[in-house]
Amino acid sequence: MTNPASTATADPRAALSRTLGSIRQLVTLERDGLVLIALHGAGPQAAGYLTFEAAASANAIEVHELADGSVGTVEAVTKQQTVVLFAGDAITGGKQNRIINITMWLAANTTTAIPVSCLEAHRWDSGSRFSCGRKVDYALRARVNRSVGDQARAEAAMPGPSRQRSFRSDQGAVWSEISARETRAGSASPTAALHDLYAQESDDLAAFSRAFPCPPGANGLAVGIGG
Repeated sequence: MTNPASTATADPRAALSRTLGSIRQLVTLERDGLVLIALHGAGPQAAGYLTFEAAASANAIEVHELADGSVGTVEAVTKQQTVVLFAGDAITGGKQNRIINITMWLAANTTTAIPVSCLEAHRWDSGSRFSCGRKVDYALRARVNRSVGDQARAEAAMPGPSRQRSFRSDQGAVWSEISARETRAGSASPTAALHDLYAQESDDLAAFSRAFPCPPGANGLAVGIGG
């Protein structure tokens, strides 16, 4: 016999409806056309995984170069907790800075090859381990995502037996975009590193961060741009 209460609990539409119905606005903040509305919703808050930033801070993941070094692949080792790497997460250090090409769910206590793209064309040194860097901006994330999709379609169209997808991007296009940004900024990094350009924006970003403090109890966000 089915328990009606258990059925209701398991219904994802009912759970979503209850969650949406519980959302309330805490505060609205605005600066230079950007509007952020802090929200609070009832329900379980703890996720069953760690983000890369949280995992790196808790020493719950190690990301390092492959033994023989590869521009397009690094290796991640998780410990006792599941970790999610999101497309656009950045890893800095190693032989050169990279962007994570695709979102990946990494089970606890596993070692996984991670497809990446280089964000620093003129460095390849003896470094091995990576730290968590500032997440790559939306425009470049979108470019990498489109490139990975194009590569996947090209691989699928190749004749012969089915091959494992590489999840590669157009590395040359990524380097060209960073170079174009350096030209527009009138500033060049010695190693053509995207994160060196980000460092030049740090004061402006700090001012925006101060304008949008996170209020106590906030666990959600609505965003408006340009009114």
